[in-house]
Amino acid sequence: MSTMKPSRPRRRLLFVRLILLVGLFTLIVPSLPFMTHDSVQAQDPLIPLNPDDLPEVEPLQPLSPVTPIEPPPTDEEAEPAPESEQPPESSPEEESAPSPESEQPPEEPTNEETAPAPENEQPPDTPAEEEPAPAENPPDEPPPAPEQPVHAPDAPPPGLGNMQMRAIWVENGQVGLHTPQEIDELVNNMVRANANTIIAQVRRHGDAMFNRSIEPRFRHPNLAPAEVFDPLAYLLEKAHAANLKVHAWMVISVVCQGNDQRGHPQHVCTHHGPGTADPWTTADYYGNQIGGLDFGHPAVAPYMEMIVQDMLKNYPTVDGVHYDFIRYGDVSYGYNGASLSRFREAHGLPSTYRPLPHDWLWGQWRRDAITNLVRRLYIRIKQIDPTIEVSMAAITWGGNGNQGDWQNSAAYSTLFQDWRAWLEEGIIDFAVPMHYFQEGVPQHRAWFDQWLAFDRQHAYNRAIVPGNGAWLNTAQQNLDQINRALSPDEAGRVLPGIALYDYNTPMIGTTFEGRRQFMDLLRSTVFASPAQAPEWPWITNPTKGHIQGIATDANGVTIPNALVGLIRNGVWVGDVRAQPDGWFGKVDVDPGLYYVVVKHPITDEHLVERQVLVEPGFVANVPTQ
Repeated sequence: MSTMKPSRPRRRLLFVRLILLVGLFTLIVPSLPFMTHDSVQAQDPLIPLNPDDLPEVEPLQPLSPVTPIEPPPTDEEAEPAPESEQPPESSPEEESAPSPESEQPPEEPTNEETAPAPENEQPPDTPAEEEPAPAENPPDEPPPAPEQPVHAPDAPPPGLGNMQMRAIWVENGQVGLHTPQEIDELVNNMVRANANTIIAQVRRHGDAMFNRSIEPRFRHPNLAPAEVFDPLAYLLEKAHAANLKVHAWMVISVVCQGNDQRGHPQHVCTHHGPGTADPWTTADYYGNQIGGLDFGHPAVAPYMEMIVQDMLKNYPTVDGVHYDFIRYGDVSYGYNGASLSRFREAHGLPSTYRPLPHDWLWGQWRRDAITNLVRRLYIRIKQIDPTIEVSMAAITWGGNGNQGDWQNSAAYSTLFQDWRAWLEEGIIDFAVPMHYFQEGVPQHRAWFDQWLAFDRQHAYNRAIVPGNGAWLNTAQQNLDQINRALSPDEAGRVLPGIALYDYNTPMIGTTFEGRRQFMDLLRSTVFASPAQAPEWPWITNPTKGHIQGIATDANGVTIPNALVGLIRNGVWVGDVRAQPDGWFGKVDVDPGLYYVVVKHPITDEHLVERQVLVEPGFVANVPTQ
């Protein structure tokens, strides 16, 4: 049987319809809502801007002696349960899409092989875009009861008494933080669940979910106006009255997104985003600008330090700081012009050298840049208040570290987030790995259990609180995962708690009343016995201290990138490298009197020697003269 070909006019009409459909698709897709959690990467076109220059971030001033701050009154309150939203690595929304970067890449790669196209690896079965928030109406039917009785796991972990973290991530783009009524309901639900820690998103895209901030106030159609409502201040008041802890969830790298506030005089992208004279944002290997801060740019660490410190000084009763998206978005990212120049200078490479994305030395440079920021923020936070807890949402997709191949995991090799090393060094208090796996999929269940095994073995001198993707699972499946996460392994090792992602959708198909019923279900099963949030022994009963300072010569002149030697009781403890503004620091050092030797960054010539006394639990500041 022969088939008739469409006539030429008809083919032309079909072609025109196809073009119209493609055009309509390109208009609709960029406007779709996106997720703000770090386990998802979204691409969002950027529009180059030519704004007026903003004054540079002020350089760090010499550090003043630490004045111990009394911890906020707790009345032995249990900590608030944090919320988790989509796979958090931090709570950053998806990273913005490439736009042409000011720095022009070479016509051909410098190395012999061409660079691979940027990877856009997604976490397992995680939607690339955020689904609309479920309607806040009572369901026709309550959530199904557990198929089998679920008993509270053996708890709490050894050494923590009756303490166990029960946290829930609360995303500021969804229900929970927009009005006093939403916060009242949030606190009520935390109490219903016997939870104790709220991880509340207070920074999304270079903005603030609080009124007293260097950055612009977060915008959302449901957010009550600033004249009558300060979300963070109200949350702290209500949560602490209910014996809940509040950890401030901050998206670190992702700032320039389609819904950001570029053009606002206080927004970092207005003056240092893609297309500006001095972009602090990253680029890919081919020179396309990406809307995330580049950790290798020398201004980024001081800027983030300023943002975090400003929040803590204005809201001193915050219990913790929780990082999200503290990583690069792809192995091909990191090619900010200033970072490349520093890399070439540090390794004596030609000014035209452009490393390939998988180049080992270049990968280590990017990994070190993030680690340097994590270390700096930890010490600067502890200087303000040693009791503040520092945590982060950790990537677990793209490779299982428990198989003895941590260096092949996506976190380490592709995104340069070496969170296992951060725990080992002690520059975070606990990690929250985003174990967003579907319990009903056998492969996902296996991954979940493998990562739990990793968690129990790699906390070092800090802690790991597993995070589960509650929105992916039914009520019963969530109970099953929580029960396994909180139960001991064969060696008797027990994890100190659990975090759920997220409050808006704590299980599949959540509604207003369904959320309440799920909280009641938690209280009647896995959270049956009340528990306080952990008081980490290295915070409450410290035996180590920390050192920080600005590397200067005998005349008090700052020495960028200086090598700083630490000596205690005549024994060399180690060298640390100062950052471009001269800051240096080291955590968890033994108490005692230290000699601090500032050396020339290239010749290692001893420029000056100073003394500092380290006390347990405090940050010792090296004098500058």
